[in-house]
Amino acid sequence: MGNSIVKEYIITQIRKIFRYRTRLITLLIILLNINHIYGQCDSSIFSNRYCSPFTIDSQQIVSFKNKSVSPEFEISFYSALNYFPELDNARIVCKSAKIKTTLNARPTIISLFFKSQYKRKYVIRINANINDSVILFRNIPQFAQIGLFGHELSHIVDYQNRNFFKVISRLLNYSNTKNKEKFEKEVDFLTIKHGLGLNLFAWSYYVQYYSIAEEEYKRFKRQIYLEPQEVLYLYIIQGIRLPEITTIY
Repeated sequence: MGNSIVKEYIITQIRKIFRYRTRLITLLIILLNINHIYGQCDSSIFSNRYCSPFTIDSQQIVSFKNKSVSPEFEISFYSALNYFPELDNARIVCKSAKIKTTLNARPTIISLFFKSQYKRKYVIRINANINDSVILFRNIPQFAQIGLFGHELSHIVDYQNRNFFKVISRLLNYSNTKNKEKFEKEVDFLTIKHGLGLNLFAWSYYVQYYSIAEEEYKRFKRQIYLEPQEVLYLYIIQGIRLPEITTIY
């Protein structure tokens, strides 16, 4: 799919939300430099906030404590983590696993039962096997990878703010489709609030229009998670009409 389709899509969204002017300049920059979303960054055009994820260096990586991730995904993971200062002391391990989705995050069983909520250990499982996942994580553009890692880190923030019984309740209710939809959209919004709205938009848009996922999977994603236009809309208005946003879902 060419850039023209992406540009036409963003133009449509800009027209719908033109009255929110505070962030339209950012969106116009994206429109003119759409390739940035898919892994390119021109620091002469973009602010440091949006370029910094691609310039994180080894010294910055060393500064993160109690974290473990494959070198292949270090830049994406630590770039997302940089937006979650409340997780500075959290123990997080990223590892490959056979799962039926691209990424997921959970507290370990032992830490959930025997540690306090702020001393738990969390695992982000990455599906690196194309036979087990409709979307292979390493095939996702780096800018979008950061958005997906941000979503999983938002799950960890949610777990960290819950005691044992509330985490168990959350996990049990997750088996219900309506509850799952509510939870995942809340987590998407939390990701946007942390400053990764454009990255989450890139991930959501990639799933629907760039990935090789089957249509059934794409319908599932549209039902359970925020759609690209919803991510873009909430990114525009978050911080402007925050009390109203929290009652949308």
